[in-house]
Amino acid sequence: MRCNVCLFLFLLHFATSCKEDGQSVQNKGVPPPETVPKSDYDSLLSKQLAERADFNQGLAANRSEMFANIKERDAVIEDLRADIDQKQAAITALEEALDDVNAKLKDCHEVGVALRAELKGAKSLGALEYADLFDRSSNISHEEAIRLYELFLDKFPSGSVSRKAQSRINFHKQQVVVKKNRASARPLRIWQSRFQANRLSSTANARTALETLIGRKADSAKRGSSSEFKEVTYVWRDYISDFSSGFRDLIVETIDDKIAKVYAGETVRK
Repeated sequence: MRCNVCLFLFLLHFATSCKEDGQSVQNKGVPPPETVPKSDYDSLLSKQLAERADFNQGLAANRSEMFANIKERDAVIEDLRADIDQKQAAITALEEALDDVNAKLKDCHEVGVALRAELKGAKSLGALEYADLFDRSSNISHEEAIRLYELFLDKFPSGSVSRKAQSRINFHKQQVVVKKNRASARPLRIWQSRFQANRLSSTANARTALETLIGRKADSAKRGSSSEFKEVTYVWRDYISDFSSGFRDLIVETIDDKIAKVYAGETVRK
């Protein structure tokens, strides 16, 4: 029995010794972890922190620029929507007016044929009276009315009758100009934004710049009474489309040939 106990203790000691030797051999085979000097570690850490700060700063700048661009685009979109609504309203009004004109033309067709025949053979004041009657009753275009009065002037170039005919020609020519103006009319804020985008407030030759941007010369120009400054007020008739479905004059005041003020006329024309 004692021999068995001794043999058991010997075997237990032998097994423990083998286990410790195996762990020592295993630990010797694992290489130690790599390390870097603290100065290199601090340098790398500082560089990383600086790059992160630059990245955050650039990200903030890009976000600010993006929001500014979005805000600017939203303003342009609102202006375009307002312009589209204005044009749609104008188209609807023109369609209704066209239907009305077609109805009147249909009613006046027979009268117009008779008046044309009488106008062709007229030789005196009655010719102009018939021309006026045809002009006012049949709703012909301004261009056609001008042509009819010019035919009358070819036959009667002088006298009070011709002066009356010339007056009617001038009237219809003015209406042609107004018609063209209204086709190019825009809301006041559109004109102001265009002038601002082209920096006309600082342009040293406002009249030429305005004519180039708008597309033609002003309908009228009025000089101020100041002896110290050169003041000129330019007017484009019916060049502003009003939200009340009418039109206003576009008025631009200049001082020393630089834009000082842009606004709409007080009168609303239908």
